[in-house]
Amino acid sequence: MTPVKQESGGIDVLFPNAGLALFTPVSEQALDGYDELMRVNVKGPQFTLQASRPLVQTPIFGKMGQSPRQLQAMETHVRLNAR
Repeated sequence: MTPVKQESGGIDVLFPNAGLALFTPVSEQALDGYDELMRVNVKGPQFTLQASRPLVQTPIFGKMGQSPRQLQAMETHVRLNAR
């Protein structure tokens, strides 16, 4: 994230999106495939948000249908539990 700070001064907009899917019946899915799905779809966006949070220029809570308190609670949860 240091190059982002040096080159642009920070992050204006961040869309922490991921998309991995398993196209096998649930009864045939292996644990390795499920672990990979969770690593990409859940951990990836969460830790991207955590790492990029100090670089966000101006947080704009509430602009995406979430109340400011909901977003602040989510941010606190990530900060406290993603260590």
